[in-house]
Amino acid sequence: IELFPHQLHAAMRAVESDPVRWLLADEVGLGKTVEACLILSALLRTQRAERALVVAPATLAVQWLGELYRKFHQVFVLLDAERLESVETDYGEGGNPFEVHPFAVLPLEWARADARLLDQAKEAGLDLVVVDEAHRFFRGENEDALSRLVESARHALLLTATPLQEDRRGFFKLLSLLHPDTFGTFKAFDKQVGKGEAIIP
Repeated sequence: IELFPHQLHAAMRAVESDPVRWLLADEVGLGKTVEACLILSALLRTQRAERALVVAPATLAVQWLGELYRKFHQVFVLLDAERLESVETDYGEGGNPFEVHPFAVLPLEWARADARLLDQAKEAGLDLVVVDEAHRFFRGENEDALSRLVESARHALLLTATPLQEDRRGFFKLLSLLHPDTFGTFKAFDKQVGKGEAIIP
């Protein structure tokens, strides 16, 4: 893998923090996935995380599996219908797929459609949750369950090339998932942005 300086810089800064709760918002093509994989790999290899879940749009889910395996030697499984069915067959109805598969990629569309699945992910005690295309996070159903999943994980990475696509309020929601106590209310955040003081240490 050929790393660019900005990718290595972001990953090193991120893993120096504890917990690691970052919004990666580089523009399209600048390597957010590589940055996230560097951080994820470092957390797993140093045993700061033992369970990790990547939530990504279905069109990118297989790409994530490939990137993790080919470039970072991380073996994740795709939690698709077949895999979920095999968990029920092997472990009985109600078997938790996130306990059976501690390293998994879950299509965002599935996460949105099945609150029970998200509750199981939370119950499994995930150490790291990575959400790709995070600006799409708040569209559709089960927004609260998705939010609880990110909030409950010790480490979280949100990736988006367009953090302001859902306007300033949507941006505030993303930051609040990562750092709920930093700004408090949207009104306070909006005021700080207006003054140029909305800075996360």
